[in-house]
Amino acid sequence: MKKTVVLLIVILLNGFIHFVGGQNNKSSKNVWKYEVAQAPYGYEKGRLILTYDKDVLIGEVEVNSGYKIKMNKVSLVNDTLKGRVYIDNELVNLKGNVKDSIIIGTVDTSMGVLKFKAIKDVSSK
Repeated sequence: MKKTVVLLIVILLNGFIHFVGGQNNKSSKNVWKYEVAQAPYGYEKGRLILTYDKDVLIGEVEVNSGYKIKMNKVSLVNDTLKGRVYIDNELVNLKGNVKDSIIIGTVDTSMGVLKFKAIKDVSSK
């Protein structure tokens, strides 16, 4: 009987440790390949990297050269993604609708409002 109780306690503690560990390490990363057809050369294609780290959404834009630029004021509310990024000392505002594995929206730049499309990259998790 004692062995059964001890074994049950060990199993429960092990499950509790895995549950707490999983809660503390909540983090997910999604990568989207974006395209802005009218953007200047070098910025027309790249990757949009969105990471949830403990309920905080963090965004980065990676241009074709591999250079990463951190986004600020990133939010995802009711399938609407919003964010800001400084590219070459210019503020660019991003707004898009997320539907399944596609984001369609606009970027507001000094060149005007440009359309963009991003497709979720399932190969880079």
